[in-house]
Amino acid sequence: MRQRRMPVRLGGSLLLMSAIVAGTSGCVLVPAPGPTYVAGPPVVVAPRPVVVAPAPVYGYGYYRWGWR
Repeated sequence: MRQRRMPVRLGGSLLLMSAIVAGTSGCVLVPAPGPTYVAGPPVVVAPRPVVVAPAPVYGYGYYRWGWR
């Protein structure tokens, strides 16, 4: 009885270990046509560029004294 459980436990532990290794390396499992899965890199969507403009300072210069 013990002989039959050994391959199942070994296969389960190998599957779990491969999932942990693939998760820590940054790969995701992509389903492929057929019974196998192919590990591929994660899809990265680039963030939109952020434009930072200085806010006008009211109370000094032209806004306080007017144009001279």
